[in-house]
Amino acid sequence: MERFDFDFSTNTVAPPANNDVEFDNATPSAVAHVNVSNMTNPGEDVHTLLLSMTVGTRLYVQDWNDHTLYAEFSVAAAPIDNTTWVDLPVTFVQAGGSLNNNQRITVFVETPYDLATTPPPTGGAGGWPTIDDVKNLLRLGDSTEDDAVVTTDLAAAIAWTINRVNPMYVPGSPTYIAPLPDPLFTVAQYEAARLYRRRDSVDGTIGWGDMGIVRVGPKDPDIETLIAPYLTIVLG
Repeated sequence: MERFDFDFSTNTVAPPANNDVEFDNATPSAVAHVNVSNMTNPGEDVHTLLLSMTVGTRLYVQDWNDHTLYAEFSVAAAPIDNTTWVDLPVTFVQAGGSLNNNQRITVFVETPYDLATTPPPTGGAGGWPTIDDVKNLLRLGDSTEDDAVVTTDLAAAIAWTINRVNPMYVPGSPTYIAPLPDPLFTVAQYEAARLYRRRDSVDGTIGWGDMGIVRVGPKDPDIETLIAPYLTIVLG
């Protein structure tokens, strides 16, 4: 999930002013277009990110200091580039109260991948690792005893990878450039194996013979090195 700060305008006629978000209708349930300035309230240029939004992306627009005032929409078609602002065709999801003119707002953005309950299908040429890929790495052999655990860990590892990398590297994304980079295959495979082994160190520590108790680090440096070139750059 991403979040950005803007000012809200009750104006319903495009274009929005600099730093503004406006709807094309004063009634949230009738809104068909959310018009967004390239520039956020702090001055970030999010033009490219706005244009990268895919169908199904959720926009949650909330008053800066009153959570009861909000409107939620789902992107219904490709964003429209208007140079200094972007037109987001949307469908209404839900709303509470009415957002105030010239009030600071926070816009939360959730992609279809954030919202998915399961990751994209695993396996296949150029795709994500399969359960067998992870089991081979763990040297679990032909035993199926822990298949359910490995499957869950693999799903979590793929979702974790997807949420961190640029969509152009994610199979199924409209901007995907095939094939899946080998380092990202390895990242998902090793992260899944790492999650599986965490059963032996659920409290963050593990016994190490005569050395006593050793703390398990929160990040694997090799995984971080492999994923680094593919990360989404977030301005904040």
